Amino acid sequence: SEATQDPIITERLILRKLQPSDADAVFNMMLTPATMQYTYNIPSSISIPKLTHHRTRAPLTELHQASTYLSERSGPSMFGVCLKPTSSTPETLIGILGSVTFPEIGYRFSPSHAGKGYATEALLAFRSEEHTS
Repeated sequence: SEATQDPIITERLILRKLQPSDADAVFNMMLTPATMQYTYNIPSSISIPKLTHHRTRAPLTELHQASTYLSERSGPSMFGVCLKPTSSTPETLIGILGSVTFPEIGYRFSPSHAGKGYATEALLAFRSEEHTS
């Protein structure tokens, strides 16, 4: 079954529909070698020799390409993963997560938010939603 586009709320996160305003944050994530290490969509400025032969898409090199990338992934099973807003910080996009081809789930998170359990929390909530919708 496919997830709905209703936001999925966890203790610390909001999984919501990807928005055009997410392009800048996603573009910056995709320029970070640690984010792109295990993916096929590698920006040309990053050298990861063992994965070079797996490239199946042109790399993102300009911000407008991130907007296109997001519009291609705006389906019902694709989410922006955001930290919940607090009194001192706005909602902050820290990753993307979704399933283009069920049962495969893909995700990318900003390395600055690594090691805090956000990916696990988002994946568990996403899978729970997939099973109930």
